[in-house]
Amino acid sequence: VATMATYSWSDAALDERVAAGIEIPFCREMIQAELSPADRAELTLRVPDLAFRTELVIDLGDRSVRLIHVGGDHASDSCIVVVPGVAAFLSDCMYQNLHVEPNYLTRRRLFPLLDRLLALDVAYYVLGHDDAPLPRAVFEAQAQVLRTAGEAVRQHQTNDSAIHDTLSASGIDRDASSVLEYVRAFQAGLAHESPRHEDATLR
Repeated sequence: VATMATYSWSDAALDERVAAGIEIPFCREMIQAELSPADRAELTLRVPDLAFRTELVIDLGDRSVRLIHVGGDHASDSCIVVVPGVAAFLSDCMYQNLHVEPNYLTRRRLFPLLDRLLALDVAYYVLGHDDAPLPRAVFEAQAQVLRTAGEAVRQHQTNDSAIHDTLSASGIDRDASSVLEYVRAFQAGLAHESPRHEDATLR
């Protein structure tokens, strides 16, 4: 953040960082879509004065919430906010790594993350881009689809026909757009499964 606080957010500066490989086109486009040039001219990033490595508990008076570092493919510094007994706010921790083309998911990062999320004492899960909270049962079903897709790719690699047969045998709609996206992401992640293969652009 200290480095980013020195950045200009003008169109020209964003273009320069994309050309230099510091920023990716997707983030540039989202910044431009969400903030006008005038807003970006006044944008100031504040360097945090409180940091944590694994977990931080915040007392809100009538209840406490937990901030937990969980990592994942999307960003190595992903954190979630947990209201014990109520809900977990997951932000983008379960999503793909967008900083490498093609975007990818790996079993070695996602599966342990799913284990941690399912172990939480909450009734609802809130993902960063969903319209509504997911009840635990719905989230559990979604997690199982992800696991099945990941295992099918591990077993059959790029054999789409065999992967689709495995998904169908598990009662999963193999033609659903979300399932196809998972399969493609896990296939792209095959090259990143080794613990020795740490992508330098993972954030």
